[in-house]
Amino acid sequence: MHESTFKSLQEVFGLQRVTEKTVTVSAEEAKQPQETLQELIAEMRAVLQKFEHALGNVISSSASRAEQAQALVPTQSERSREISLVRSLDSPFGLARDDRGVIDGVFDGKQMVADDGTLYPVPENYASKSKLLEGDLLQLVKTPDGRNYFKQTSRVPRRIKQARLVHIEASHGFVRTDDGGSYQILLAPLRFFRVNPGEQLTIEVPETGGVWAAVVGKIESWYTSQTYAGT
Repeated sequence: MHESTFKSLQEVFGLQRVTEKTVTVSAEEAKQPQETLQELIAEMRAVLQKFEHALGNVISSSASRAEQAQALVPTQSERSREISLVRSLDSPFGLARDDRGVIDGVFDGKQMVADDGTLYPVPENYASKSKLLEGDLLQLVKTPDGRNYFKQTSRVPRRIKQARLVHIEASHGFVRTDDGGSYQILLAPLRFFRVNPGEQLTIEVPETGGVWAAVVGKIESWYTSQTYAGT
């Protein structure tokens, strides 16, 4: 029975085969089963201690190698900085062109100008509802079916002013502010608010100056104003 117990322990722990001890049961030894059992237990204890020591060394070595490998892997912030650096080197204006069809550019009042000088017309309805101004940063996403989607990613500092619509041309309107400034505005907000020459508007203009203004709303004669829904 003692031999079978020892072999079972060997199979569970995957140890190398230990030299089996042949127990010859003599009449004298048969009288001392307790001593034989104690010897066997002592042998098992010694074997287990060696196994635990070897297993501990393996675990410690694996953990050390894992820590060393982790130290070689760049963090997410480091990867982001590397990507930004590569993009800034590729573009003289710090604007990026993504291989997946995403292009960054600057709004010039009517269009988005990419870093390579390519012009992308921005829908007037989107530009008007987003109140885009010269200098705002945009991102263009080109879909596989050829459609373009724009997203405003940064806004220049702006000021709110009151202005009067002077006249309307085929491509844009002209307004003059109370302080004497003149700006061009898109036709989409004029159609939306049904603004006629001589009527007053609330507009946004770049804080540092510019050619184009964004329409916030129409100042009604009864001192109420309209604005785009959701703005």
